[in-house]
Amino acid sequence: MHSQTLRPYNSALLLLGLLVYSLLLGACEGAHTRHSLRALPLQPEEKLYKFSGPGSFDVPSSPKNMVVHRFDVSIGQAGLYSFETFGKLDTLCALVYREKQEERYLLVKDIGGKDENCKLIWFLPAGTHSFKVRTDGDASFRVKVERLSWDKEVGLTLHSGGSSAGLIEGIRDRHRFRFHLSAPRMVQLQATGNGNLQCVLQHGSGKWLQTHHFRQSYGSCIIGRQLDPGEYIFDIRSDQPKSQYKLSFQQIRLRPLQANHIQEGYLNEETFDLYEVNLPKDRYHRIQSHGSLPIHCNLEDELGHSVASPKSADKTCLLEGQFPAGRYFLRVHADVPTRQGRYQVSLEELPFAQLSTNTTRVVRPLFHEALQIYQLQVKQANLYRIQVNKRGANCLLTNKEGQPPPLMNLSEAGRCNFFADLDTGTYFFKVYPLERDERPYELKISPYAPPQGDVLQDRSPRLVGPVEKGYKRVFTIDVSAPQTVVLETHGQLDTVCELFLASMPIDGQTAIEKNDDGGSVLKFNCQISRFLMPGQYKFRVRVQGHKGGRFWVQRRDIEVPRLEIGKPLSAIFKDKRRPHRYLISVKTTSVLALRTEGNIDTQCDLLNNDNETVAKDDDSGAGDNCMFSKVIQPGYYSLQVTARRDVGPYRLFADILPATSLAIGQILDGNFPPPYRTNYYALKLAKGGQFTMRTYGSQDTLCDLYNSQGKRLARNDDRPQNDKNCQITEVLSSDTYYLQIRLHTNVKPDGSMPFRVGLASP
Repeated sequence: MHSQTLRPYNSALLLLGLLVYSLLLGACEGAHTRHSLRALPLQPEEKLYKFSGPGSFDVPSSPKNMVVHRFDVSIGQAGLYSFETFGKLDTLCALVYREKQEERYLLVKDIGGKDENCKLIWFLPAGTHSFKVRTDGDASFRVKVERLSWDKEVGLTLHSGGSSAGLIEGIRDRHRFRFHLSAPRMVQLQATGNGNLQCVLQHGSGKWLQTHHFRQSYGSCIIGRQLDPGEYIFDIRSDQPKSQYKLSFQQIRLRPLQANHIQEGYLNEETFDLYEVNLPKDRYHRIQSHGSLPIHCNLEDELGHSVASPKSADKTCLLEGQFPAGRYFLRVHADVPTRQGRYQVSLEELPFAQLSTNTTRVVRPLFHEALQIYQLQVKQANLYRIQVNKRGANCLLTNKEGQPPPLMNLSEAGRCNFFADLDTGTYFFKVYPLERDERPYELKISPYAPPQGDVLQDRSPRLVGPVEKGYKRVFTIDVSAPQTVVLETHGQLDTVCELFLASMPIDGQTAIEKNDDGGSVLKFNCQISRFLMPGQYKFRVRVQGHKGGRFWVQRRDIEVPRLEIGKPLSAIFKDKRRPHRYLISVKTTSVLALRTEGNIDTQCDLLNNDNETVAKDDDSGAGDNCMFSKVIQPGYYSLQVTARRDVGPYRLFADILPATSLAIGQILDGNFPPPYRTNYYALKLAKGGQFTMRTYGSQDTLCDLYNSQGKRLARNDDRPQNDKNCQITEVLSSDTYYLQIRLHTNVKPDGSMPFRVGLASP
């Protein structure tokens, strides 16, 4: 159960926007009285009035059509009270619990009164209570606070560890339970039912102890506190007639959870553990569970009122951030009701350093420090850029509650680089150095001003919005040299990316490339990654889906190493999650051969400029190395080399294999030299017809026939006579074709391995 908490400066504005207004009622016996107006304007959207109840209060008309009126009502005696509006306006009433600068909305109703007036009924203690009324219109109206009598009281007895059930007939009925404690205990009383329930705890003498100070989940109320030995009363009522409920009463084992200590517990489907947590100020707090048991946890400032719960889908307890100093309760229970077992939970109180919004700092972390935490106080809402330079690190930016703000993470190769849209408030920036040494790093934060105009530049992101569904934005992409360009969106909006030539109108051409739901971080973002030749292009982003908002647009130019034909290069895999990419330029139609050498398992993928796989291989080379050859057209190609298991060094080779001319009626001698042990023959046919090509000899061979575009037309193994030679007979038109002859995969190469190949036409 969560409260609805507002900061003072925007509480009324949010009330208007959400149509949620709060109202807290105080009651006092005696004759109804009329009160003179004392209006204290808090801000343009809200007015404050004070009076004593029971009684009525006349509110004059307002020049604004929508106004929030707050009434602080002083009640002298506990009891059941109603708060009601009278007039011609459409009103919405709410009951509010106020403490210091916090507001929690306990009950909200827009019906119950006459016509379009609202009415609340609540069991209130003596004291001052706050109500809020939202009005639609500028007419005057009246509010009335009245004490009500109970229609019926049902007396019951409650025993620890037991449960009870009942039916509350009317909204002015209450069921009263009595129980006895022989020793000091932490207790929890929880009722669930089909109505909007209210629970009140009193001492046996009638002294009011507690009602819930936060809005309960519908059909539920919960109260928990430490009680001394003695007699107690627990009342349940509902603001709806015919409300059924079930009530449970538990004495809770409460243990302290101290900083830098681990507590161990045991859970089953019927129990939960409760820990008392005292959090100091000026610390970053982290509470987490350990072990294999899936558990769930909540941090509560009063029993039943959760102020923090895990945000991830993991079956572990992890709560972190900076919480206001004070006493809290940590509730731990099994995530799956049928699971039980041991678990451990710990509390860390981590120090942090202050960081301003426009600073450059050189940090030399201690060798034993795995993490540095910085508190960032943002006094002016703005776009900011946060960087960690001169050393590899993983970084995380969150607000006080441990949640990331709207940001664009452009970190690459362990270099942290964030662009964040930060509102005023407190944030935390965590730096995890990747290497265990004491080398310094540079931490830099500064306001970020995106470039103006429609030209999208490398690593200069734009924040677009707020926009609505259907919004389109076109950016210009200038490319000065052949390179791979990544165009992408980030954020919470569903977007579509399209890339066009700039030489003609967008609406008159088909997109060079289009992407939907291919985002690198969130699937519903879009991303285009393409090798582009020098020139000018247009990049269009369109917002789809069911919501509007803001999103980031980013261009990244990737410097891909060139792999030259006949010039092998050496490289080292340090992280198997990061494939190595190379750019290959082929001038004419050729047979391109690629392979790796080394003691690691590699996979090679050759992609064309449309990101389509042209060829791929895993383990065809020596050991676990990749190796393949392919007939390809002129152009630029991207080679991706991936480490499948272990990391380490390797060498990469790119070669052009010869394609020996094979004429009709000709038989040529050949062999299978290492390392590729593959032969290509060019068949230049002046006219079409039926042609047969085959091998001769004792070698177990495979035949593949390709056209000039590199598309395979036919394959054969072991001829029609089922010997080891291969043979292909095809009807071909006049063109150039390529015949590939290679050894069967079951053959272990040995020596030169001679064979003969011929081409015939009937």
